[in-house]
Amino acid sequence: MSTNEAQTSITIDVRFEGSPGKSLFQHLIQECISEKETSEIQAQIDTTVEHVKEYDDDRLLVLVGALLVENAVDRLLASFMPGYKALQEKSRDFTFSMRIELARALQLIPNHILSAADAIRDVRNKFAHVLEINTFAALGKNKGQALRDHLRNFSVIPEQDWDEADIFGQLVIVTTMALYLYKPHTQWLNEYVRSSSFMKTFSDYCTARRKGEIPNEVYRWDPPVRVDKKALGDSTPKGEQKSVPIIVAIRNIPEYQLTCQSTSGERIFDDNPPNHFILYKPTGERIGTTHDIVIDRWSDGIYPQEPGHYSNLPISDEAICVLIDGKLHPVDIRVSITVEETMYFGYIYCARGKMKIFPERNAYVECAALFLSSEISFF
Repeated sequence: MSTNEAQTSITIDVRFEGSPGKSLFQHLIQECISEKETSEIQAQIDTTVEHVKEYDDDRLLVLVGALLVENAVDRLLASFMPGYKALQEKSRDFTFSMRIELARALQLIPNHILSAADAIRDVRNKFAHVLEINTFAALGKNKGQALRDHLRNFSVIPEQDWDEADIFGQLVIVTTMALYLYKPHTQWLNEYVRSSSFMKTFSDYCTARRKGEIPNEVYRWDPPVRVDKKALGDSTPKGEQKSVPIIVAIRNIPEYQLTCQSTSGERIFDDNPPNHFILYKPTGERIGTTHDIVIDRWSDGIYPQEPGHYSNLPISDEAICVLIDGKLHPVDIRVSITVEETMYFGYIYCARGKMKIFPERNAYVECAALFLSSEISFF
């Protein structure tokens, strides 16, 4: 994601969105962040950057960096859970690891953010509990590569002159930034679910579910669907609604995997590549992130949309490169996807014979009318 809004001093060129269906908030909602909160978040990010730049000693950098992330996790949880502070005070053994797992279990924000926090916690434990480990070099090459992979999951490509301390510092910054940006979302959600307006909406929803009705205010998908007016009758009074029983088959990609091989024989990744990094043309022009390319090719019908598992699909029909240490490396990337289908049955309400449904970005939707005399067409 890349945004540069005029009303905010925060410039984001980092991937904060997650996989569809894996968390309640899979991307940032600009409307959730007020001007006041924007200023507070900017101040928190500035403080984080100052602390990261303050320490040349690796051990101090790790301990302070982990503390910054731990505080950000605490604030996220406290914004959504009214009793969280009391839980902290009563549970002295409520560790950093347990807090991350609690946040992960709630499935409120994209998992790669919490995975990065967990990686920072793991490095902190190594420095804090093993006297011999007082530099990043003592951690070993694998741990340094893991930190780079977590940074790439935010679509941040390490600069050529960055060492492990720089990588760790940048990971602390983007992780705390993500946690602070999602905090207003969880806070507003907490306020809304405890409001009288939510209880009224939820009561209406429960009533509709009990009657076997699913109003279009609750389930909305796209592409737009048009229903023949004649099927419902032109005598429908203005403002009155009729319903059409339908079956909706929603297909999506719950998971996918990438394999990456260098076309020049160089070794690009130590292990399997992360699912989110940036691809370029040989000219250096940015194509996009692997995640967005996979979703777009599937949504456009280039990849199979029928339920099942598909392997060895090319991620591009043209030459592609990855940027590592400031150098473009030509690669061949293959994709394995799993397409799943979920069936829903219910009624969609139509005002005088018209209805529209709006879908998730990467969901392929089919509607079959059970109302035998009606005609449903996509346009």
